Amino acid sequence: MRLIAKFVKALDVISGETERGQWCRGGMVVRTLDDREQLVAFTAFGEEKCKACSALKIDDIVQVSFQPESREFGEKWFTDLRLISVQLVGAGVAPQAQKGGE
Repeated sequence: MRLIAKFVKALDVISGETERGQWCRGGMVVRTLDDREQLVAFTAFGEEKCKACSALKIDDIVQVSFQPESREFGEKWFTDLRLISVQLVGAGVAPQAQKGGE
């Protein structure tokens, strides 16, 4: 799935080590460009993805590729939006909406 949105903030990076090696988790929050301007948080796993989120500036327009993932715990469901990639579309300028037929 993909979303073009305005970057709001990078989430804190948490890192550690397990028997499988080093890991880090971070993420980011974006604001949709539609009329409702909803905030959406994405989780990023891996050093490269965490650095990509941290390198963005507030109000950058980004294209986010992500995978929704849900899991059950204690008879409750939790959904996470896992970041696959993030690409800079524009520096603080929203792309113009195209009108049909033009």
